[in-house]
Amino acid sequence: MKFQVKNGSVECIRTSSDNTQSVIVRFDENLKIAAPHVMSKLSKDELQSLEEWLAERELIKDAPTENNLLCLLPSLMDKAIAALDHTDSINQESYALLLAASEKLHEKLLSVEDVVEKKSSKLTAINRTEANKERIKQVKKDLL
Repeated sequence: MKFQVKNGSVECIRTSSDNTQSVIVRFDENLKIAAPHVMSKLSKDELQSLEEWLAERELIKDAPTENNLLCLLPSLMDKAIAALDHTDSINQESYALLLAASEKLHEKLLSVEDVVEKKSSKLTAINRTEANKERIKQVKKDLL
């Protein structure tokens, strides 16, 4: 079972043995627990997966904006690098801002005193793409 947010709804997607995917049920993305109509469509294991997925979404929503930004930054930087791979020019202001920001980030990273070897992610049910979508929504909400 896979879950994704699309057009204001959480879609519960089942993959069959021939790898075809079908949406089993949809529900409002703002719900924090599975509604009765959702519970009736999912197996016990699928319902458990959904509950874990919803709990992880709440962890992201409750996380400080700074944590969400730091989790998002590598992905955003990869997208920016890919964008630069597909352009022949960049305006001077953007160039200067990006260069200054990358230098500041480099300095800040070098000044971090406590770098742990590996921090295990608490997120196991929600995939990285969906987690990043949630982080972006949360950061946007917190910054606006």
